[in-house]
Amino acid sequence: MSYYVPDLVILEWRSVENKNLRRLRCLVKAQTLWHLERLAYLDGCGDVGRMVDKLTRDKVLALRQSVVGPWAAHHVARAKRVD
Repeated sequence: MSYYVPDLVILEWRSVENKNLRRLRCLVKAQTLWHLERLAYLDGCGDVGRMVDKLTRDKVLALRQSVVGPWAAHHVARAKRVD
């Protein structure tokens, strides 16, 4: 099974002066790059950098939800004991 990834990406001209952006250079294996390009194409974001940003945000939110659950229950139970 192969996916078509367009060689020509049309860039949208956007104002980047007000965005909080940083440059990131990373070295990945060929298979990882292929998967990132495939995910970017299937998601429609069109850029590997945006795909990395989206995957990172999703992972941080997933980790935050798993951490918040037990602590929230602990604080609610502690508040009930004080009353």
